Amino acid sequence: MSALTTAFTCGLAFRFRELVPVFTEHLTDNGGRVLPHLLIADYAKFVTADDGISKWKAELLACLEEAFVRDSGEVGELISVSFIENLPFAKGQHHWSIDHLGLRMREQYSVIFRV
Repeated sequence: MSALTTAFTCGLAFRFRELVPVFTEHLTDNGGRVLPHLLIADYAKFVTADDGISKWKAELLACLEEAFVRDSGEVGELISVSFIENLPFAKGQHHWSIDHLGLRMREQYSVIFRV
C-alpha cells in the first residue's frame, strides 16, 4: 500500500459517486483503513455485477485506461493485478465489460487470461 495507490482508489470514489457505497463498505470492513488492492477489486466486481454499460461505467473504464497507460508503476500494477484480474472470465464466454476496456487494458486482460 502506498500513498499514491491509496489516493488513486479514494479519488475514484470521489469522481464516480456510484462507487461511494462500495468505498464506505470497504472502510467499515477494514477498520477505517483503505487497502487499495482490495478496494479496486471490489470496484471491479461492483462495476461488472449487472448486465450492461452505463455512462459512468464507460467514463470509469476510460479513466482507468488513461491511468494504466500513463503509469506503469504502482498505479498501473494496481489496475492490472487488482482490477483487470477481477473482471469476469469464463472460458468460451465473453463478458460485456471486456468490449468497453481501452486497448492497453484489453491487451493486459488477454495476457492475464490467455485469450
